[in-house]
Amino acid sequence: MRMIFAVFAVSIIVCGCSERSGQPQLEPLARGLSEAMRPAYADFTLEIRAIDNGNRVTLHCVLKNVSIVATAIDVDASTLPWQNPEDFDINAVAANGDVVHRNPPPVAVGQIRGAPTPLSIASGESIEGEMELGKMPIRVLPRRQDLLLLWSTSIREFRSDNYLRLSGVTLLGAKS
Repeated sequence: MRMIFAVFAVSIIVCGCSERSGQPQLEPLARGLSEAMRPAYADFTLEIRAIDNGNRVTLHCVLKNVSIVATAIDVDASTLPWQNPEDFDINAVAANGDVVHRNPPPVAVGQIRGAPTPLSIASGESIEGEMELGKMPIRVLPRRQDLLLLWSTSIREFRSDNYLRLSGVTLLGAKS
């Protein structure tokens, strides 16, 4: 009986200590929410990982063609997320549910963009890019706690007026 109690007590201690300061693990939650936000028929996935470089945060983006028709898709390279970080709709939520930042409503301002440029992404292939969080509509965030960044953006299909809407969740870990 003592052995069962000891194993039970050790397992509680180990499980309790595996969570950082008693807070839930947010990385699996961020992945699950991103998956749930993605339509089943999406031609692309966009995964974004936050990289903390000390005094700035870089968002590393991976755009992948997951089309079920298994063909290349031409997009307008000038509309890629890392080309237009100001177009991101991005909000931040703390682990306790507090909304730390809500994106302001868009302001109708003419933007100077590069000429439309075709970029073909083969089925199963991906392209990558990076953008600084400080150049997005969300700039200063409290870094004392883990945050979930809820984001969405659009990419234009080349030779059409169709925009592909991409959404997801990225964990921004607390500054240590």
